Amino acid sequence: MNFAQPRFTRVLPILALVGLVLGHTTPAVAAQVFNQTLPITFVVPACNGDAVTASGQAHLLMSVTQDASGGFHFDINGNLENVKGVGVPSGSPYAITSWFHDSANGGSGATEVSSTGVFHVISNGSSPNFVATGILHFTVTPNGALTGTASNLRAQCVG
Repeated sequence: MNFAQPRFTRVLPILALVGLVLGHTTPAVAAQVFNQTLPITFVVPACNGDAVTASGQAHLLMSVTQDASGGFHFDINGNLENVKGVGVPSGSPYAITSWFHDSANGGSGATEVSSTGVFHVISNGSSPNFVATGILHFTVTPNGALTGTASNLRAQCVG
């Protein structure tokens, strides 16, 4: 199971948007903070072979700061709220919790991106629980090449 791909694809469009917004100004900009709660629906695997269809909300606290030299600093702190799901084919109910932190720092040179998070799929019955943790760090050069990647991803069935 590839846990890095969903995180990676979530971060890159956000970075592109931040770069476009901040690329049109040169003086230092005070931090802009965005506090959003968004509805989400997704499918996640469970330890018993179920595909858990879940829905609820994701709470995101984002900040963007531009420094005097034209660089940017971007942070997202997030967590899942009231996310519940049902496993198919077992019909087992699940509660899903998660927290994560993504950050990017860039300027005229390379951009460094880091992502950390913990994801819990908690059975409300006899099915085992599922926990995934991850740390991902990579650098994007000015020409868009990925360099300096490091990851520590782990998924396990517990209890």
